[in-house]
Amino acid sequence: MLNLRNLKPCPTCGSSWIVSQDNGRDGMTFEAWIMCPECKTSTARYEYESDAIKAWNDGEVEEFLKRCPCCGGAAEFKGRKRIHIACKVCGLRTASFKLPWDNRDGLNLAMKTASDVWNKRSD
Repeated sequence: MLNLRNLKPCPTCGSSWIVSQDNGRDGMTFEAWIMCPECKTSTARYEYESDAIKAWNDGEVEEFLKRCPCCGGAAEFKGRKRIHIACKVCGLRTASFKLPWDNRDGLNLAMKTASDVWNKRSD
């Protein structure tokens, strides 16, 4: 039986800390996916958590952050009040983006802005 204890490390950055997310009401899961909090690599959305776990372990993932354009290393988000992206290997980084609001929406917007800049640079 597949459960969260059976998850392999992230195929992009090797992180072993993985989160499972779902949008459910009244204890029912409508969407399940697996996402690495370090590099934001994730699976597609599935009806069942077991399908998301299988996809993750089979390497069926989407990279949120592209590899470093200089050395090919994995990238990660850094910062708390100001978000930037940096390569784990050579240290190349984007400018910092200030959170417009001190809540989850502000964090998501800053992360989206930083990832758009990073992914554009690595083309």
